[in-house]
This record gives sequence, structure tokens and C-alpha cells, in this order.
Amino acid sequence: MLTQTRYQVFAFGGSHDGRTAILFETLRLRTTELGLSSTNDLILAEDPDVALIDTARTPTASVFFGGASRRLQIDDAVTALRRRGVFVLPVVPDIAKYKSYVPSSLLGINGIPANPGGSSPGEKGRTTPPLVPYSANS
Repeated sequence: MLTQTRYQVFAFGGSHDGRTAILFETLRLRTTELGLSSTNDLILAEDPDVALIDTARTPTASVFFGGASRRLQIDDAVTALRRRGVFVLPVVPDIAKYKSYVPSSLLGINGIPANPGGSSPGEKGRTTPPLVPYSANS
């Protein structure tokens, strides 16, 4: 008998402004559209203790919501996940300031703006470019 595969998605640093809630709700809806159960096939966790997580036998991805001020615990968690080979998608407020929004372990990864094509939080009239990823080679 085959064991059921569960997918893990972790979010770091997005709870204070609701981005984690939006991400998780979107994932639940999309999982259902794929014919999977959002309760049985998907594990969603916010700012988890990564030392307790099995990433060797369970497909795992994570989203890091970067910012100018971050808790060291979150930076350390995504650094530990990167060392284990876990995919981490950095999402930052402004691609132009990418390096100041992420820990050094994520500098070599392309990131995306938090509000692609929309107004940046707190900046009236300013828009971010549509999905222009940061490139470590820039």
C-alpha cells in the first residue's frame, strides 16, 4: 500500500499584514481545484520551528516575506531550510532594495515584489514594475 504524500508550505514574516493568510487561503483553493484535499494533502505553517520539520521525505516549499526589520529567528529558519535544499521564494516590498530585505542566505535567489503592478504600501501614486524578479546577477 502506498503512503499518502502530503505537501508542506511554510510562510515566514507575513503574518503582521495578512499576507500569510492570503497565501494560505489561495493555496487551499488551488489545491482543491487540483483534486487534492486542502486538509489531508497540504500542511501549511506560519513561522514554524524548522528543526522539528521533516523536509527529507515530504515535498516542501516556503515563502519568505522580507522587510527592512525582521526577526533574526525568521532569517535563521529560512537559512536552515536553504541549507537543506528547500525552495524559498523571497517576496519583498521593493525589488530595488532587495538586498536590504532578505538575509544573506537568500541573496543569490530571484525574488518578486509583494505588490507587482500595484501601489507599494505607504507610497501613494508609486507603482512597482510587474513581476520583475530580482536577479543575483544584477
